[in-house]
Amino acid sequence: KEIGQYVSEELRSLRSISNETVEQVSVATKLNKDTIYRYEKDASSIKLYILEMLLNYYGLNLFIFVANIYDRLQNKKEKQE
Repeated sequence: KEIGQYVSEELRSLRSISNETVEQVSVATKLNKDTIYRYEKDASSIKLYILEMLLNYYGLNLFIFVANIYDRLQNKKEKQE
């Protein structure tokens, strides 16, 4: 997988854990809901400022977000071994 796919999965996971709809996130962040859908599908071209807007909304900083992705990759790697 490309890193953008992991970012997408993590964004979807954050929204799911927050029990939010795309529409709610769109209104709160002032991002178009199609933009949110697009990045939840493929974040390979996400701009850093958009990622930071979404992470701020979810109350997460970039370091923790990247650490979560790293943990997910490590868990996947361990399951394959």
